[in-house]
This record gives sequence, structure tokens and C-alpha cells, in this order.
Amino acid sequence: MRQPVRFIQSIQVAHQLGTRVFLEMGPDAQLVACGQREYRDNAYWIASARRNKEASDVLNQALLQLYAAGVALPWADLLAGDGQRIAAPCYPFDTERYWKERVSPACEPADAALSAGLEVASRAATALDLPRLEALKQCATRLHAIYVDQLVQRCTGDAIENGVDAMTIMRRGRLLPRYQQLLQRLLNNCVVDGDYRCTDGRYVRARPIEHQQRESLLTELAGYCEGFQAIPDTIARAGDRLYEMMSGAEEPVAIIFPQSASDGVEVLYQEFSFGRYFNQIAAGVLRGIVQTRQPRQPLRILEVGGGTGGTTAWLLPELNGVPALEYHFTDISALFTRRASRNSPTMIL
Repeated sequence: MRQPVRFIQSIQVAHQLGTRVFLEMGPDAQLVACGQREYRDNAYWIASARRNKEASDVLNQALLQLYAAGVALPWADLLAGDGQRIAAPCYPFDTERYWKERVSPACEPADAALSAGLEVASRAATALDLPRLEALKQCATRLHAIYVDQLVQRCTGDAIENGVDAMTIMRRGRLLPRYQQLLQRLLNNCVVDGDYRCTDGRYVRARPIEHQQRESLLTELAGYCEGFQAIPDTIARAGDRLYEMMSGAEEPVAIIFPQSASDGVEVLYQEFSFGRYFNQIAAGVLRGIVQTRQPRQPLRILEVGGGTGGTTAWLLPELNGVPALEYHFTDISALFTRRASRNSPTMIL
């Protein structure tokens, strides 16, 4: 501060101008004490907070003092509640009670859509083999650590032994800048899984990584994939070529979809039970939206990450015959447009 703080002078001027109610908005009641020494008898001095006292108690006391000082307070807002109200009897013998009928709110479209999705989720969940899903997750988690650690070693050698940050991995491995967030997520997943530790942004191994178990883990994973070998094959292919994809040496699409084949991803979305489960929920939510929307109201859909159209294939049957429909996509592949022109030619307009 470059000038003295003139609290007393300010209080004196306010009092001379006719102010009689003073409310201090601060962490303590220092100015209230100063004011009470100057004008104790003909002014109200109210503190909104006091050190070492419960905030709610002090605020309630302040409200009482403001009311006593004649300040009009919005009691309906301050004492708002959702409890049921009744009229108290006027006389001891008046025992009849009157209730205001509660108006049932109209069903919101969003509520109906979520209800439809929840119904599908509950019904379809009975067909899921959850123990197998948990075993698949554990196996995939161990493979994740192997492939990420393989990437880190490819970029920085043995630097991970003493700790290395994400930017050093990016720089030494000459990874493409657009994959910085992906790298950060891969590393953080290893921290969550207990394979890495992160201190001040530097990652270090928390336990030995099971590189020698990779092939046996892939074989075990195949046993959880309902006979769809394309799933572990896609994971192995992408994991082994993770550095090549993130450094720009190879196109990710060419690795995930070799020779433009989409078997692995299509199986995951269309036939694999767990992928099918989530797409059934999405279709159920969309069904609820279609059923509750107003007549002639436009329906606009944005699917973020169209990919190969695996989820879209589940949604389109729910939109058959729906008027005023707009369906937009992001991140679609060439496989998406080829499949759309072959299976749903009316969608390509």
C-alpha cells in the first residue's frame, strides 16, 4: 500500500451521511470493533465472519441482526426448501388438513432416452460373461505395459531406469508432435496400473515389465475373445508397430487395417459380446430420443469418431423412416464410405 488506509475516517463520513447499518464483508470483525468504539448506541455493526467461529453460525446471526435493523431480506430464497408444506390449524379443534396437489412434471425427452438406454443395459447385461471380461482386462493391461515400455526403450534406451519425462521421450524418439497427448495418456495408464511411478513429471519403472511373457499373454488373450482371432492379432500388430506409428514411419490406418481389411475392428463392434453390448445401449438411447421428440422437429446427430461405421451400423435401423434427419460424422475412414455405399446407399447423399 502506498497510502494510509483511512478506515475510521470512512466510517465517520458514512455515519455523517446517515448510514446506520454497517455490514463488514471480510474474514474477521476488525472494522466492526472499530465502529462500535466510535458509534455504539445509534448504529448496527454486523460481521459476516469471525475468526475461529463456524461460518454458518456467524451468517445466521448476521441475518438476524440485519432483520432487526429493518433490512428487507429475501427470506423465500434464504430459507428455500423442498419439504411438503401444510397449513397449521387455526384452533385446537381444527384437525382437517389441506394439501396442495403436486403437479407431475412432464417427462423430459432426455429422461426418456436415458430410461430406454438403461432398460437395454439391464436386459443385455444378463448375457455378459463378466468374469471373462475381467480376465480379458487383466491380460490386456499386462500387454499394454509391455508395448508402452517397448516404445519408451525404443525412444530413450535405458533412461527409464533413472526416470524420464514425456517431452524427453518425444524428443529423443522423434515422435510426431500430434501424438504428445497420446503418449502422456499411455504413460499415465501405466502409472494407474502400477507398472510405472511418476514423480515431478518423470516416469520410472515401479516393477519389472513382463516382456518375456508377451507371446503367452497374446495366446491367453485369444482365449477370452470368443474365437475372434482378429482381435488379438490387431492388438499384437498395433503394439509391435507402436513406435513406427507414432514416429510417422508408418500410417496407423495401414497397420490397423492391413490391405484395407477391417475384420478386427468390425468384429469388435459387431460380433464381440462386450462391444455389441455398448452399441445396443447407444441404439436404445437413440430409440428413446426418436420416440419422444416432437413431430416435425429436426433430429440432428453428431457421431464423434465415425471410424469404420461399427456403431453407426447399430444406429441406422433406429432411424429408418425418421423425417427431418441430419447425421454428421467426424474422423471417418475410407472403409466407412465404402461400407455405407454398399450396405446403406441411401445414407450417402
